[in-house]
Amino acid sequence: VPIWSFSLANDMGEHSQPTIYNGVMYVVNGNWTFAIDVATGRQIWRTPVQYERGALRVATSGALMRGPATIYEGKLFRQTVDAHVLALDMKTGKEIWKQKYAEWKEGYKGVIAPLIAGGVLISGMAGGDSTTRGFVDGYDPDTGKQLWRRYTIPAPGEPGSETWPNQTKPDAWKYGGGATWQYASYDPQLDLVYIGTGNAEPYNPTFRDGADCLYTASTLALRPKTGEMVWYYQSVPNDSFDFDATAESLLAELRVDGQMRKVLINAHKNGFLYVLDRTNGKPIAANPYVKVNWATHIDLKTGRPVLTDLLERAMKGETVNVFPSRGTNATLIAFNPKTGLVYLNSWNFPRLMKYVDFKFVLGSGSTGIESTMTTPKGEPAGYPGKWRGRFR
Repeated sequence: VPIWSFSLANDMGEHSQPTIYNGVMYVVNGNWTFAIDVATGRQIWRTPVQYERGALRVATSGALMRGPATIYEGKLFRQTVDAHVLALDMKTGKEIWKQKYAEWKEGYKGVIAPLIAGGVLISGMAGGDSTTRGFVDGYDPDTGKQLWRRYTIPAPGEPGSETWPNQTKPDAWKYGGGATWQYASYDPQLDLVYIGTGNAEPYNPTFRDGADCLYTASTLALRPKTGEMVWYYQSVPNDSFDFDATAESLLAELRVDGQMRKVLINAHKNGFLYVLDRTNGKPIAANPYVKVNWATHIDLKTGRPVLTDLLERAMKGETVNVFPSRGTNATLIAFNPKTGLVYLNSWNFPRLMKYVDFKFVLGSGSTGIESTMTTPKGEPAGYPGKWRGRFR
């Protein structure tokens, strides 16, 4: 029997976790920011989210927030669907500052929780299925001043730009995707922020000449004070199935080859659970946790997936069933250091898809596919599960 209940006055869905501090629960959603007394359920304050209603037209998930409230030194930080990041007073809910970081009419939006790292507010963006170029920003949490911006898609001449078809398709990088739409993590000892990037855009690889397209579908390690990229690991070069690499980076220590290692654990949409050395980004292990038919395995020497014939068949015009449609998506995982087990929820059904022609329209969806997702008859859509890595 619940002790109390509280309406969050929202018809757009709830996807963010509450943040609890000193007996107060802070909750964010697409319409409101709340402060609630944990013991009684009494509302302390609520602040409406002010956003341009037209932004919902380009938001594939409406005004759904995918991350909790971020709190730091008396302030609460959050994003809004129309591509703003803002700070509220934790005691009163009054706005302290608000910054627009992109134009929602061009497909950019906000859905994630910012992160405090080394005294800097780290904030990403969403909209990787539209005509966007991904980035991560660093802000002064006191004033809202932007300190730096790290683009996830390199411009011509920048490191990584050689992985884009700049000669044959010179504008591809401008709308290359690589959205940073999920959770970041921070290791204060290494002073590194870990954040994942989304799919290359469009999904249809013929519009990108089948290139690797850095730094899409990658995990990035950044310096919080400057945005400098220390290392990257691309889990899906030439991401053509909307697999992304935006899963939460869970930080842990594991014994590998008899030695304790600082690791980063990701359960990605592509169906593989990865263990990386978080000091340098080198893969230690990668194993499937759901049915996978697009790759046979991950080559740990190169870090690249070994593909089946699925992508080749799709590029020839065949309609294909891709397993998984998404192995898991925008959900957190947990790790028990005593048992060495990772706990996660999975989706175990395919995406039926076909590559199609399309035209870029600024601010509109630009995937280049027709697709549907269905659960095979008589089978569950997914499972709660646990996974243990085995190391020599």
